[in-house]
Amino acid sequence: MTLAHRALEAAEQGRHDEAEELATAAFAAPEMPHVPIGAVYARMARATVLLARNDHEGVVALARGAYEDQTRVGFASYRPDWGWYEADSLRALGRLDAASARLDVAEREAIELDAQRSLWRIYACRALIADEHGRAADARAARVRVREIVERIARSLEPVGLTGRFVARADVAEILGRP
Repeated sequence: MTLAHRALEAAEQGRHDEAEELATAAFAAPEMPHVPIGAVYARMARATVLLARNDHEGVVALARGAYEDQTRVGFASYRPDWGWYEADSLRALGRLDAASARLDVAEREAIELDAQRSLWRIYACRALIADEHGRAADARAARVRVREIVERIARSLEPVGLTGRFVARADVAEILGRP
């Protein structure tokens, strides 16, 4: 497992100081310029830490830069994720129209790529925006989609023994109603 991947895992498990240290080490590693996915994971770790620390302006800047970089080099696989990071932070900043517009693009890209890992987060953000607009039925429908996708991902990880790690993530556990 690379430093960058370990950084993202630490961030997703709430070990934010460790995640920041690992991401910094990953960016300093000599192989980093030659491993595009490493830069993606290290940036995602940083974005996750910034979200946890409520630095939403920082997340917006990081997500926009990462999205532009990936567009420039033709590495589209994680663009929907950056769209979600940006949209979720815009939502937290109260910029609901901008967040919804960003989610529209991210959702379209995620569907084109069949990026289920992005779609569940996109729909979760849509549910929160619907809540803030008082659209309870839309929020419930989005949450049903979120749960369906998360359950499908969990089942897909069973053959490789990774279901436990996935469902142990705080965000996933909350969706599945697990402690």
